[in-house]
Amino acid sequence: MSWAPGDIPLGRRGVAHWQSGPRSAYMHQARLRAEAETVIRQLHERWDSDDRRRGLPPDLVRKTERHARRWVIIRDGRITAVGYGRDLDPGASRYWVAPADATRPRLDG
Repeated sequence: MSWAPGDIPLGRRGVAHWQSGPRSAYMHQARLRAEAETVIRQLHERWDSDDRRRGLPPDLVRKTERHARRWVIIRDGRITAVGYGRDLDPGASRYWVAPADATRPRLDG
């Protein structure tokens, strides 16, 4: 018994899987490139933020280190929230806390 891709119902993602040819390869590469650019931008944002966090007063840096791999929001020299959140209150700043044993990745290509 043989079957063809059209013999079974496929969702939108399944149909895209069966497509072939230069156009679909180009679209896949473009999508992959866009996702990679997003991830690299996010890594830059996190590590730049961690660098700024390390410039805070030493006691505040020590307190933030309890929240490794998380975002912390600081206002008036105090941690007011942990997590990325959506909006910042006026005067608040958001910092990412790198793990103590982490090494900043090379993102320069």
